[in-house]
Amino acid sequence: MLDSDWSLLRKILFRFYTVYLALFAFFCMIPVGESFPLDKYWNWPVTLTGRWLISGDYKIGTWPNGSGDTTFNYLQVVAMGTISVITSIIWGIADRKRKNYDKAKYCLMVVLRYTLAISMLTYGMAKIIKIQFPYPQLFQLDQRLGDTSPMGLAWTYMGYSGGYNLFTGVAEFLAGFFLFFRRTQLFGALLCLGIMANVVAMNFFYDIPVKIFSAHLLLIAGVIVLPDLQRLITFFFSDKTVPAASSWHPRYSLKQQRITYLTIKIIVVGFILYHKIYSFTLMQQTFSNIPTTPLYGTYEIQAAPAFPDTTPLFNNWKKMYIEKSGMLIARDTNEELLVYHTATDTLHHILSVWSTSVDNISLHYQFPEAGQLSLNGYIGADSVNISLKRKAPDEYLLINRGFHWINEQPYNR
Repeated sequence: MLDSDWSLLRKILFRFYTVYLALFAFFCMIPVGESFPLDKYWNWPVTLTGRWLISGDYKIGTWPNGSGDTTFNYLQVVAMGTISVITSIIWGIADRKRKNYDKAKYCLMVVLRYTLAISMLTYGMAKIIKIQFPYPQLFQLDQRLGDTSPMGLAWTYMGYSGGYNLFTGVAEFLAGFFLFFRRTQLFGALLCLGIMANVVAMNFFYDIPVKIFSAHLLLIAGVIVLPDLQRLITFFFSDKTVPAASSWHPRYSLKQQRITYLTIKIIVVGFILYHKIYSFTLMQQTFSNIPTTPLYGTYEIQAAPAFPDTTPLFNNWKKMYIEKSGMLIARDTNEELLVYHTATDTLHHILSVWSTSVDNISLHYQFPEAGQLSLNGYIGADSVNISLKRKAPDEYLLINRGFHWINEQPYNR
């Protein structure tokens, strides 16, 4: 059933949001940067917007990276908005006699549903197999709370609990799955609204640099819900009967057409689900196959020779952390963190340490007694003997406290 004639305002808003959200779905769901081919499409619009809003000689200084809230990203949003306004005006003039956009709305909803669904599946799988929020590393467990960034605090909070990751991941995965089907799209979009509202709040209030992207996903969920808003208001806030949805969608009268449509639907949705599950399963296998170094633990340096300032290794170190991957992170007396690569030869008890600025240094390690580590060898021309006290990972309260069904008293430390 086709809707009646649309109002002028509705048609104007539809044209604008169609162009804007289509640009976002195509460009902002794909990485952009100096090494990606899509950068050439935004170099000029972003630069021009920057010269308009920031300064006359503005040049792109930082491309999108781990942060999605760079100056580039904000200028890109403004540029997309400007392009959308201009395009929708031209579209409106050229198509001014059209009474409604029922069929175009259906096509837009399909694009938005699949765009949002793929994002929700991706984030859901990243939490289900727990690679988005890894378990806190040793140096984080030993870090003073006041020295933690808001984002670091959020990552530690999320990374601590595998169960909570599974819960949120399954919710995101299901929300994405329901979006694939027209009859369940409203339920999926409502799930996304609740989930993404929480994600957006966390990104804003913990200074996580995915604010723009997550806010747009929330916007897309809202746009999908919007056609059913009046029905939802009637359902929740009145005792009236809720009418059936009446928006336009393709109807196939021939059996062969219905079979063809269903086959294509199953193939597309099946491929997306298979790709997401298979790719993240491979990631999980990759992470799970990384062996844990036998030296995994926190070490407090008890005795070490005095090193010259030109020797970065062990110079003014007070603690070092050998993570599961073998990465060595040192904390010096100024609370600065230094990162080094390591390799462990368990047959000959050799620990090799190096970084981009330090040549490979090999030291013989041994455990003279429980909770102790001794490193011996040469750093440059100097013979060294370093004694360290080991703190096992399970000695941290956050790790050994565990879960309790019964708590006679709150245990809040």
